[in-house]
Amino acid sequence: MTKEEAYDKEIAPLMTRIIAVCQANKIAALCDFALDDDLKCTTSLLTDEYDPPDSMLAALRHLKPR
Repeated sequence: MTKEEAYDKEIAPLMTRIIAVCQANKIAALCDFALDDDLKCTTSLLTDEYDPPDSMLAALRHLKPR
């Protein structure tokens, strides 16, 4: 099984649940998965409504520079 297949089969369903709980409770979140050298999956809930800490915003800027 490749990393992408493992993500799709095992992690993605969990992330769907985690994201829903975070959204319902306004919990800031940042998750980053490296599946291959050129394939990553990053999920963030860092808008003002989630009141994210500065450290999470800095981490997102580091992970996904503009």
